[in-house]
Amino acid sequence: GERLAYVFNAISFFFLFGKTKKQLDLHVGSLLDKYEMKSCCLGYKQFSGYSCISLNQELVHGVPNETIITEVDFLKLDICASYKGFCADAARIFYKKGVNFIFDTMEKCANESLISGINAFQRGNTVGCIGNAIFEVIKNYRYAVVEDFAGHGIGKQMHEPPEVLNYGVKKRGQQFYVGMALAIEPMFCQFSAVLEHDKNDKWTVRTIDKGLAAHIEDTVVLTHEGPVITTRLKKEII
Repeated sequence: GERLAYVFNAISFFFLFGKTKKQLDLHVGSLLDKYEMKSCCLGYKQFSGYSCISLNQELVHGVPNETIITEVDFLKLDICASYKGFCADAARIFYKKGVNFIFDTMEKCANESLISGINAFQRGNTVGCIGNAIFEVIKNYRYAVVEDFAGHGIGKQMHEPPEVLNYGVKKRGQQFYVGMALAIEPMFCQFSAVLEHDKNDKWTVRTIDKGLAAHIEDTVVLTHEGPVITTRLKKEII
């Protein structure tokens, strides 16, 4: 997980201006090589990139292509990679500060909902506790929670049980245990959470109403002391 944190730490949005999604993806691929990690995305069901790069109204699974990244884009970068047989999954939001106050608010909501979800990952709680915690934060910001996609268990495979929805009822669903690893990933939309798949690449998911979409993610392991975020450097503050 920490190796993936170093990959994200090496990516600056200012470096991305004028680059294409494909160029960013190749940069991700070179960083994964540097840290001896293998992309879990590349080749997964014929996916063509090392990472998923989603701009503006695109929520998740954005295919790296020749689209140019500009200073007014709201970018979500999602990378799942493995090291010595174990996977880590994380997503970050990148944009130029001060360009659009809505970007600031959506990033704040993403960070707060992620922290809330992680804090609910405790012994005795269930997946419904995480979903409820994330949902309440997003609802308070008056954004629309995505119901079509979810977080998940993670380990030797990129996707493992249980499914971790971004809504739920406390104490419902699978109970947590020490040693459990989850990819917790709040997803929400500026207006409506009605989504569609790109008709050409079959992967990119975007809002139908063209409203902005946000996605953030960390891999978290439950220890006897509580949840530990593996995909952040220790000095990082969410």
